[in-house]
Amino acid sequence: MIAPIVTVTGGDLFRQTIYHPYLHASVWGRGTALQLNARSPSYADDEFGEVPCLEGVAVSDGDTDRVTVFAVNRHLSEPMGLDGDVRGFLGYAVQEHLVLENADLKARNSMTQPDAVS
Repeated sequence: MIAPIVTVTGGDLFRQTIYHPYLHASVWGRGTALQLNARSPSYADDEFGEVPCLEGVAVSDGDTDRVTVFAVNRHLSEPMGLDGDVRGFLGYAVQEHLVLENADLKARNSMTQPDAVS
């Protein structure tokens, strides 16, 4: 099951944990992709070799004069700060910062706990 919204026939519904990232990408992931030169710690993976703990993408939307950065911290136990060099966007400032997190990496929403991760 990969649907972001799960329903029960004739009854309730809940949003899976993937709902919010899909929503944010759909709403704010518009414009021209920007090249990121991200640097972060990494971890070793048997299949992929060295994998960066930080994964990120950014877009510049000329219609709304907005830059959106999407970033994921893949580290299993450590928080990670995010600093950016935005010289090409003078006068820009952070307008909103959203975080999706849960201390339990296997946490999931369900019909009985629809907002365990929101």
